Amino acid sequence: MVLAVMTLATLAAVMSSWEDGMADMDAALMAEFSIPVTLHLDTGDKPVQGIFDNPAAISDVDGGGYIASSEPTLHLHDHDVKGMAKRSLVTVKGKKWMVTRPLEPDGTGMTKLTLGHHDGKSASKSSIRY
Repeated sequence: MVLAVMTLATLAAVMSSWEDGMADMDAALMAEFSIPVTLHLDTGDKPVQGIFDNPAAISDVDGGGYIASSEPTLHLHDHDVKGMAKRSLVTVKGKKWMVTRPLEPDGTGMTKLTLGHHDGKSASKSSIRY
């Protein structure tokens, strides 16, 4: 049996190479699939590029019919989400959305925002104090 021993320096080089590869892939995906979006921050509107995904979820109901839903997401560079939080507002393709969950950084320089419909009536700040 051959046993491979990796030194810390070799491991660091491999991890650096992995991180560089992930950063290159993120850049290629953003270049190919990103669209202009507007973040509505307390400091003002900020135009950025992001990858928007809005897959449909359709469930059949016993007895006939269906329920349609979606859980849209927006992927942004970490440096673009500074000042964003749950209940922040964004505009994508002319439609205003609200961030419905805590931001989800993936550790590679990108952050996922889960979005929900914003009807213009819901406050972007919670009235509940924690």
